[in-house]
Amino acid sequence: MEGCVTRLLLPVVAAFALVAFQVDAQQDTAGQMLSACKAVPTAQAAAGTEVRLPTDFYTGYCWGAFSSLQSATTSKDWRGRQQYDACVPPQTTKMQLIAAFTRYAGNHPEQMEKDYFGVALDAFKDAFPCSRK
Repeated sequence: MEGCVTRLLLPVVAAFALVAFQVDAQQDTAGQMLSACKAVPTAQAAAGTEVRLPTDFYTGYCWGAFSSLQSATTSKDWRGRQQYDACVPPQTTKMQLIAAFTRYAGNHPEQMEKDYFGVALDAFKDAFPCSRK
């Protein structure tokens, strides 16, 4: 009987894993990222530069996504130019980037179904415009 249950359960588990993989493979929307980041702008700052964030999956996901965005938007190409049209200063913190994104996304509900990366870049262009070209 145990072998029969295992043979019946295996296809169900495989189908569930396939569906879960397809969902994860989709791009995250600005609305999803905004929801994941909702606790970050209100997090309490401890002494110095330490920030006390909630220790849950979504906050960690938001923090990790904006760590990558911070690296991408503050780095320069081989000619020393910003790689994106946003001129994010190198000293900008993840908290400032997340705050810029949440403020922009909150003011642009029409962009909630778009990929969060592009919306975040638009938010950074708005918050950190390039004045010198």
